Amino acid sequence: MGGAVVCFVGCDGSGKTTVARLIAARLRAGGLRVRLAWMRGSHLLASLLGRLLSRFRTLQGSDNPYYKIASSRLGRVWRFIEAASAIPVWLARYVAWALAGYVVVGDRGMLDAVVWIAMTTNGTRFLNELLGRAMLRMAARCINIYVRADLGILASRRPGEDLGRLARQLALYDVLSRAVGAYVIDTGYLGPSEALRAALEVLGREGIRES
Repeated sequence: MGGAVVCFVGCDGSGKTTVARLIAARLRAGGLRVRLAWMRGSHLLASLLGRLLSRFRTLQGSDNPYYKIASSRLGRVWRFIEAASAIPVWLARYVAWALAGYVVVGDRGMLDAVVWIAMTTNGTRFLNELLGRAMLRMAARCINIYVRADLGILASRRPGEDLGRLARQLALYDVLSRAVGAYVIDTGYLGPSEALRAALEVLGREGIRES
């Protein structure tokens, strides 16, 4: 078969990393050419600038938990920097390997990057901007599997997490996963082996099967 991009997306603590790794191992064992890829918040230029800006007291804050900066104060400029930093990672780690004939299994994907930017710039304005819409279209072109759990379960898996922030993140994923036509696996009810079976069923419907 040709290449494909399969992204496991969702909140931290949902179990997407576990399921992505299980799927990658299973597909490899089944004879497919597989690359396990990942994305996080604040890549490349955004990462470098985040480290620099964190030194300035007036820009310190909690919007970006990696670098403790108030990125929402920078508005559209920071949203552009984050987007321009994430897109090359998407092209290099996901699209390029799929074009080379691999099944790319993503622990996170472009949808996660969109949620990250919206969350760390204190609002969803990004979703109505040109770059936000473009990134959502990129996300919709791959197979998205939304690994979900209810808020109480997520909170129990991530003790100390800000509950309000986690609730906003979950709500955003719920809306955007529908916007890109994502499949849903609920790990609040399914253990790792059951989630693996559910993911294999999704991939089978998409024509991705073990040899």
